[in-house]
Amino acid sequence: MKSKLLRYQAYRSMLLSFIFLASFLVALICAALFTLFAHSSSRDVGKISESMLGQTSYAANIIEEQVYEIGNHLLSNRTMVTSIYSKEVDYIEEFYTVNELKNIEATYPFIEFIGLYNGYTERYINSKGITAQAERELLEQLETADKKYGILFPRFLSGPGLGGEKRLLTFVLKPGFNSYLPKKGAIVINVNADYMRQLIGGLQNKSSRNLIAMNTEGVVLSHSNEAYFLEDFSDQDYVKRILRENADSGSFSAAVDGQKSLVSFVKSDELQWYFVSVSPVKDLFFNLNNVKVLTLTVAFIIFGVGIFLSIWLTNQMYNPIQRLYQKIAGAAAGGRSAATASKRINEFYMIDETYSSIARKVSEMEPAVAVARKSGLFKYLTGGQTDLTNRFSEPLAGPYFNVVVLVIDRLQQFKQEHSEHMQSLIRFGICNIAQEWLAGDEACSECEVVIIDEREIGILLQLQQPGESPEMTLKLLEIQRTVQSYFKISLTIGVGRTQHGPERIRSVYLKAREMTYQRFFHGPGHLYKHEPEDGSAATETEYPENLEKKLIEAVRMNQEQAAVRAIDEFVASLRGADYHHVLYMLQQLLTALNKQYNLMGSAVGEQRELFARMAFHAVSYETLEAFSADLTALCRSICEQMEAKSKNRNAETMSALKDYIDQYYWKPDISVDFLADYVGLTPGYLGKLFKAEYQQSVNDYLKDVRLELAKRLLLESTDSVQAISEKVGIHNTTYFFTLFRKKYGMSPVQYRSDAILQRNQEPKSGD
Repeated sequence: MKSKLLRYQAYRSMLLSFIFLASFLVALICAALFTLFAHSSSRDVGKISESMLGQTSYAANIIEEQVYEIGNHLLSNRTMVTSIYSKEVDYIEEFYTVNELKNIEATYPFIEFIGLYNGYTERYINSKGITAQAERELLEQLETADKKYGILFPRFLSGPGLGGEKRLLTFVLKPGFNSYLPKKGAIVINVNADYMRQLIGGLQNKSSRNLIAMNTEGVVLSHSNEAYFLEDFSDQDYVKRILRENADSGSFSAAVDGQKSLVSFVKSDELQWYFVSVSPVKDLFFNLNNVKVLTLTVAFIIFGVGIFLSIWLTNQMYNPIQRLYQKIAGAAAGGRSAATASKRINEFYMIDETYSSIARKVSEMEPAVAVARKSGLFKYLTGGQTDLTNRFSEPLAGPYFNVVVLVIDRLQQFKQEHSEHMQSLIRFGICNIAQEWLAGDEACSECEVVIIDEREIGILLQLQQPGESPEMTLKLLEIQRTVQSYFKISLTIGVGRTQHGPERIRSVYLKAREMTYQRFFHGPGHLYKHEPEDGSAATETEYPENLEKKLIEAVRMNQEQAAVRAIDEFVASLRGADYHHVLYMLQQLLTALNKQYNLMGSAVGEQRELFARMAFHAVSYETLEAFSADLTALCRSICEQMEAKSKNRNAETMSALKDYIDQYYWKPDISVDFLADYVGLTPGYLGKLFKAEYQQSVNDYLKDVRLELAKRLLLESTDSVQAISEKVGIHNTTYFFTLFRKKYGMSPVQYRSDAILQRNQEPKSGD
């Protein structure tokens, strides 16, 4: 054992683990048992304390009953009744009354003295010679108190007859307690509080440090320590809890005077007193140290047994590991030197290294058959010459076969969001999900899943029945839901037509793949099944040439909304056609647009890239709506480009037209029609373009040019107005006068006169 402990790390770790486990269990068990013992003992002691307090409460209740019996006895005594009812003072009668009171007091040792109060004569008779003046405070309370029946007054009282200050519990029997009592009389019975304390103390057990009687306001009526009589304990935490709970009895642990104590209490319903016992825990469990010592002794014994069992279990469990290690290290162990033999060994590490090496070799060989099977299925589905009927000399389970194709929707987004490594892991995860759901189908004898390309996953199902089970459809839908939940990826599923015999598997695969093309028309994320054969072939949709011409004409006329409507009509006419035929017709439309607008030659870079993607990668579009959106964007781009070219061309034309007017304004035959012929536009379109460019009409601009030149000639020449009018191209002098006056607010003659007058009035440079 010593040799193993020093040399072998696994043996040492195992032994220490067992010892630690044994230590932990022993400590846990001992702590639990000790805690349960302490809790049980505390509960039992609490019950005992409550029982003791119940006896104390019972004794106090007896004293209260005797007080009321004394009161009834006094009311049945003729002498006492006379003293209470008398309306005149009779000293002889009072003498006899005092003697009777002394006899009664001698019978009951707990009574300090009895007093009778006559409200009519205001006389206070008692056996101790206490005067009414000394009892003034009590008598005033009797006059003003609203309470009836028995009233308790805990108090201090001193007097010559008492032999010093006395602690009293005074019971006052007032009107209403008995119908015989006069309305102004009372019987005062004073109980010795020390006697009550001694009575309660006599019932106290040895472990109780304090035994307290208090009222419902927390005022002490009796205490083991007489110094606390009439002290207010309502601010003590444990007293607050007792008063707050308002229960008939109970016990709990609390800190009292800095010590953990067990507090027990019982409430007397007759007296409305609380009897409370406060016992320090260390005094209650006086043998707790002995229990601790005994517990530790038992713990050490059990720990010793645990160590022995740990050594035995370690040896028993280590033997197989040792034998395995010896087999692995066989040859090397035989040739080790003495120094090597004494070296510490980590046998787990050596075993792990050996088995890791073996596992690597096995893992390199293990997938060979599985890879070959999947490779054969992949080549067969994708058009290879592989024969599945006798692959690896294992016939397919069949006899019916079907193929399901899973297509990853939004492939470009999928590739942008995930790295290539993560894409491979997700495809592998989809294969595992499909394998798990479909392998458990009772109708499916075998299921093989293969990744065909980055978008497509194929599933070969070998079925027992020719028909499709509803459970199979539900499981395919569950595969969609699971993949969506785990990877946030949408799948389109295509299901082929079940066939008999493995030689038709490829045709079933092609049919399933064809079903996935339905997402181009109906959207991704659905399950598409083959339709039953009814013997009728699908009709081929003719190419809508009229819609093509309508679209090209709308683009040529730069009518964007009309082009959008034409695209919508073109796309709507393709629905219901074969997928490949639809792609061909879309390619034909793109060819017509390219022929008309040379999109691959003169188009701008972004427009050219969009057209190239649509023309050469149409199969990458997952839905017809996506293709339609790009086609709309392409046509709008063409319209915008044509509009920009038209604006530039029109600006150049209008600039040339303006230059022509500036140069040939003097020609009298210049008109909008003449200028429209000159630039090759219609007069209306010319006027619209010119006004859009220069914010005025052609005629207005021609008039402004002629009038500005005429104004200059009036100032710089001496020609007549008629000559000037003809020079600027206006041969109608009257019309010239009208235009000039309208433009400048005066006639040409007046304009020239004003200008000459103003020139003559200006001071010459030499003046």
